[in-house]
Amino acid sequence: MTTNQPTVSPSAPQNSPGRKIRFNSIGTVLFISVMGGALVSLGGISFFGIA
Repeated sequence: MTTNQPTVSPSAPQNSPGRKIRFNSIGTVLFISVMGGALVSLGGISFFGIA
C-alpha cells in the first residue's frame, strides 16, 4: 500500500491565517493601549497602597 504525501516546495508561502499578529491594525493598537493603561493604573494603585 502506498501513501501519497503532498510535497511542499521551499518557495511556497507559509500563510497561516491565525498565526500572524498584525501590529498595525486599529484593534491591536487599541487593545495594547487599553491594557497598558490598565496595568499602569493597577501598578500605581498597588504602589501607593490604596488597594
